[in-house]
Amino acid sequence: MRTHHCECPATTRRTLDFVDITADVEEALYSSGIKDGHVTVFARDHSCSLIINENEHGLWRDLRATLERLEKDHPDELRASIGSASVVLPAVKGHLHLGMWQRLLLIELGTPNEINRSVHVQIVGE
Repeated sequence: MRTHHCECPATTRRTLDFVDITADVEEALYSSGIKDGHVTVFARDHSCSLIINENEHGLWRDLRATLERLEKDHPDELRASIGSASVVLPAVKGHLHLGMWQRLLLIELGTPNEINRSVHVQIVGE
């Protein structure tokens, strides 16, 4: 069994920004040479969260509006309850095994200014 580690950068431009990092994680998987196993993605910054959902801007707009509405009443609880700091995805035949429309998204929950983020990627398998 082999292990590969790397960092994938992401730039967020505002609070509740959704950044699709799927292609970067796929590239990390390809670069690792590992075909089958699992891929763990971890956002170290507490102001970011990871979710798996569709890459559909209407959906993002609706999610953003809902989160903004919820944040007015419970800002601390909201940040702790949206998404996760990490996700584990299966790697099958050298690709992330996601549903047809699923994407890995990083959500900015913190600062409204442009900021550079990164996620840690660990790939384990053969």
